Amino acid sequence: MIVLVHPSYEPGQWNVGVFLPAGTKLISILLFGVWGAIGNFFGTIWRISSFMQGVSLELVVAFSFFGNLAQFLGVSYCAKYFKIDHQLGNLRFFH
Repeated sequence: MIVLVHPSYEPGQWNVGVFLPAGTKLISILLFGVWGAIGNFFGTIWRISSFMQGVSLELVVAFSFFGNLAQFLGVSYCAKYFKIDHQLGNLRFFH
């Protein structure tokens, strides 16, 4: 797990964000489908808005939407191509 500190961090403040590995987003989409993508969408909005207070909300939402849409489409395509269901029944190390 990687911990990054906001550039305006001052001693005594708790401006610290914890970033989970990118694979956790993909696994949540693989397990929960659309609901996992929606959770990632709101999590990305929260994470970005907590670090970049000067950025407009429209830009944050657009970044989160298109980033998570690309991940959702990629995972959905690969799951369909490799015939992996939501219970990970056909998941193997090598396909």
